[in-house]
Amino acid sequence: MPFSAATLRAAIDGDAPILHYQPKIRLADASFCGVEALLRCRDAADRPVEPELAISIAEQAGLMPELNDRILRAAIEQRRLWSEGGRDLDVAINLPASASFDHELPDRLESLCAEQHVPNHAVILEMTESSLERDNLVAMETMARLRLMGFRLSIDDFGTGHSSLVRLRQMPFSELKIDRSFVMSLAKSSENAVIVRSLVQLAQNLEMHCVIEGVEDAFALKFAAELGCNDAQGFHIARPMPASEIREFDLTWRWRRASLETNVPARAEDEPAALQSEQG
Repeated sequence: MPFSAATLRAAIDGDAPILHYQPKIRLADASFCGVEALLRCRDAADRPVEPELAISIAEQAGLMPELNDRILRAAIEQRRLWSEGGRDLDVAINLPASASFDHELPDRLESLCAEQHVPNHAVILEMTESSLERDNLVAMETMARLRLMGFRLSIDDFGTGHSSLVRLRQMPFSELKIDRSFVMSLAKSSENAVIVRSLVQLAQNLEMHCVIEGVEDAFALKFAAELGCNDAQGFHIARPMPASEIREFDLTWRWRRASLETNVPARAEDEPAALQSEQG
């Protein structure tokens, strides 16, 4: 049976986990500092379903508000459990564009955090640049209230839209997230290296936290650290995993980080050859 609105409704109403978590590390000291919560659904035959398909079905069936609330509750409850186990991690949660037009979201989210004893500042709400292309006073007011309550707002997939600087000026973002499309071939592409360097500098000039995603090799990790990017995530660090595997990752990462030198600037000879010639 294909994945359907009925299957999604059962997942929303059930108690089975619907999230995986991808670890993030702080580049200044390579410490495990947070996770991004990612939707993971399964169909009636227990096969994984692409998140984009699940979200598309939710939107078509009018289930997006319920799905979003289920995701928020699951992520915040899990953050409480990690904290009780001695891991005070930041939790980034993807927020659909429709949620920014929900004027009740800030109060509802604050109540949920209070109920779970999770500080507001530990929650990062990620919105893609493309989802914010429409000017809307309700969305701006909602985001401003979230920021005033202490929640952090991240502009995700940054650099892939058409109104980047306008959005950074208008919206109260506290974090800029560099899109993986600029990072995955970083060691071979001088153009991507220039773009990443420029985006990190832009974040620093605007006094925004900067996160680089799509880190798939040691070069990208060192390059981002050398630029002064704050946090990183990607397959080189860890793939998304169930909450039950985070403890094992934490223990393994403590061993791995001892062999990393992310706080040592990348050597000039490690730069893409074409970039060296441009800078030379």
